[in-house]
Amino acid sequence: MRGLVSVVAFSQIFMACASSQTELPEPVPVQDQVLRPGSVVRIQVWRQPDYSGDFVLGVEGRLVHPLYQEVPLEGLALSEARAAIGSFLAGYLQGAQITVEPLSRVSVGGEVREPAVYQVERGTTVAEAVALAGGPTAVARLDQVTLARGNELYTLRLGEDVVTAGQLQVVGGDQIFIERESEFSVWRDVIGPVGTLAALVLSSIRISQVTR
Repeated sequence: MRGLVSVVAFSQIFMACASSQTELPEPVPVQDQVLRPGSVVRIQVWRQPDYSGDFVLGVEGRLVHPLYQEVPLEGLALSEARAAIGSFLAGYLQGAQITVEPLSRVSVGGEVREPAVYQVERGTTVAEAVALAGGPTAVARLDQVTLARGNELYTLRLGEDVVTAGQLQVVGGDQIFIERESEFSVWRDVIGPVGTLAALVLSSIRISQVTR
């Protein structure tokens, strides 16, 4: 069922995308990434598990958390968000040591063993995202991997002969879809039936000639 949902969801995005390209997308610099509704932030406060965890930025631009919801973060760069959260926590904890890292929500579907939406750390590559989804199935086409990013579709190859595509880092909202190996067989589906038909035709001609 999850695989079917993944296929349906990706199909809708595929239809909405404007074009398909074979070149790799330009990497998004970290400094150009800002927090938006739907972004996921991992906050770790040393020895303070109640203040630590993975939190989603809600539609109002604030983290979905009883305490952190007081801090507006929408549109802030990571360094700005870290400073805002640190300043806020200073009113509750003295000398708190915190780390703030963004997580990206990435959908991996098609011919992978565990298609789903995953929250991945910054720097995660396309190949690593596929590995998180259990890796490709036995019938996956690693030369036909589609990456949907924004309004663009990119065709990637993740085979051993092409490493660059696998090292491409994902960004939030990316959708990765691996095609299935075609079950079409030239011999079975074309040559075989045509040969059989030709044999039947020849047999019919011979029978017709004998009966005359």
